[in-house]
Amino acid sequence: MGNSCQLEVSIESRRIGTARIYFEGIAFNVRPKRHAGAQLPNVFKGISMNPKIELISVMQALKVAEHLSFRRAAEALGICQSSVSKRVRALENLLGVDLFDRHHAGVKVTDAGHNFFEHIKMALDHLDSAVMLAGKAGRVERGNLKIGLFSSLASGFLPELLRCYSAQHPDIDVSIVEGPPSENLALLRAEQLDIVFVMGEPVARDCDVARFWNERVFVVLPDTHALCGKDAIKWEDLKTEHFILTRSEVGMAIHDYVIQRLAALHRRPDIRQSPVARDTLVHMVGLGKGISLMSEAIIAMPFPHVAFRPIAGNSDALPFSGVWLLRNSNQALRRFVSLARTLSKTWNQTDTSTAGTSSEQNASLKMENPTS
Repeated sequence: MGNSCQLEVSIESRRIGTARIYFEGIAFNVRPKRHAGAQLPNVFKGISMNPKIELISVMQALKVAEHLSFRRAAEALGICQSSVSKRVRALENLLGVDLFDRHHAGVKVTDAGHNFFEHIKMALDHLDSAVMLAGKAGRVERGNLKIGLFSSLASGFLPELLRCYSAQHPDIDVSIVEGPPSENLALLRAEQLDIVFVMGEPVARDCDVARFWNERVFVVLPDTHALCGKDAIKWEDLKTEHFILTRSEVGMAIHDYVIQRLAALHRRPDIRQSPVARDTLVHMVGLGKGISLMSEAIIAMPFPHVAFRPIAGNSDALPFSGVWLLRNSNQALRRFVSLARTLSKTWNQTDTSTAGTSSEQNASLKMENPTS
């Protein structure tokens, strides 16, 4: 074997601190554990090795190279000199090169030894960094969280949840994808999203589903409409109205919702669906094209020439749920879901006592947009 040595490091396990090092085709299986003995770098204390080469021998050789003395290396490690000498000699025999020139005054590192130790130190630094990063991910100090949604982030439970989570985990990179629920659920199953928020409580195979919050239903009216004079609107008030809705999945859900509510009054609603986005639909209401229904998150957004009025009573509320894969082991997701469950409890408790008051106060101000 020549003096040129090559070292390859690869992390082959998702468990924190487990790795495999290859040196000239010889595999080092590394698994850190607690040890009160030799003073090794943090990640390598008490490591269990492949029987061909024990990493403790490599670490003791490094200590000899540091002190240029087997005696001083043994003293620094707190073990006997003969043990260090035997391990280093066994390592040299396996490598097929002398790492040290030995003489009565001490030792000198050979050219092959310099090359070997240089690569070993680089490998240990990289592995120590890899384990540290893995530990941070496990403690949710770093990581990624990908969220799919279709509802507004203008106000309500979801933006509050995101604010709280970002405050608690500022180094987690949170990315948001907006799209139809069916597309987001497909991305979830493809493991391109960690969690998806949808209307209702869907049944999803291999997924966990949790209902986190409700949103009241609001009527969107032109600001010149006669119903703007009411603080809250009853379904009876809407029997003869012309509704405009989107053709999206959410629009279809609201379409069915309107039909169900007015069917109880023996009325067939006048509904037209348009292939437009939610914001465009609100502007169409402002232009007098009809009225619409939306969840309360929309009322915080600035739209000209429209007014929002809540449906009277407490029975008209839309449930919203989170959906995530059972097999997803992302620690950032686990903390996010845990926070969502905690926030949901307090949110839903205060929502019934404050949301109505807030809506009445907003209604008394006619809840028109400041730009109206």
